[in-house]
Amino acid sequence: MTAALITSLAPAKLNATVLAIRNLRITAGIDVMPFRHNGNLYPSVITVPGATPTVSFQTPFYPAYLLMGLGNGALKLTTFEAYLALFTESARQAGAVHTKYGLNGASLGWAYITGFSTDTNGILMAEVTVALTSPTGMLHPLLRTDNVSLPVMASEPALHSLGPVEINGVVFAGLSQMSLDSGYQVQSLKTDGDLYPRNFACLGADRVLNLTFKDALTVWNDLTLLGADISTTVVQYLRSYDANLQIKLSTGLSLTLTLGRAFQDTLTSENLALNETPVKVIPLSGSFTDPVIVATGVAIPVP
Repeated sequence: MTAALITSLAPAKLNATVLAIRNLRITAGIDVMPFRHNGNLYPSVITVPGATPTVSFQTPFYPAYLLMGLGNGALKLTTFEAYLALFTESARQAGAVHTKYGLNGASLGWAYITGFSTDTNGILMAEVTVALTSPTGMLHPLLRTDNVSLPVMASEPALHSLGPVEINGVVFAGLSQMSLDSGYQVQSLKTDGDLYPRNFACLGADRVLNLTFKDALTVWNDLTLLGADISTTVVQYLRSYDANLQIKLSTGLSLTLTLGRAFQDTLTSENLALNETPVKVIPLSGSFTDPVIVATGVAIPVP
């Protein structure tokens, strides 16, 4: 009996870009249908009518990849590669000894950001899902290839962290966490007895900006008990890290919402703990324009 193989995380590649990833999930998505007949107590047959495989991973939020579904549908991938690095004799090996899961033949990937989040001491991380489609419905979209070399990133990723938030022109102090749920309504389509999906669509999205404040009293006072309309803008700022020193800078990203409503949820107060309250901001759009506008290189205000 041979020893079990040890493999671990390695980079992923979307089209021509090698990404830094923090985790990787390859979901087989197999449809399993046990079949019981003749009054049997237990199933006697298992059918496998097909599968809807997906891949998901977490990566530092790349502004260049904001088009992953943000107002433009999913990012079409003609190249997608996820790697598993082989370890032997306690170390990750060099050379062409690793495993790659990539697109099979003319299969396609469709990448979209399901959300991103950070807190005061965190790094802004995006959750990315890759839906997979088959050119024929009978060809599995993924192909495993062994004995390959690992890709190399061109440079270290740009990193960002939490900044303040501004609601209707007022910077609210006490923000400790933020996240943005992309809220995609997606559909992989498998018809005509196909084994695998042949088409994919982003049918819509319900964006939600989630904020957590430690200064619960001020938030409840300023938003009123029924929340507040976005009369001007809600702007969430995200601080950039210096590429060399990796310290927070006074510039970064901004997420701007120009229409919608902000409202507080449940104020919690516990023994030996700071009060806090979450706030949800639901943006609106009367067209195909994404209600969340992203900008880079902006100045971060002081609360």
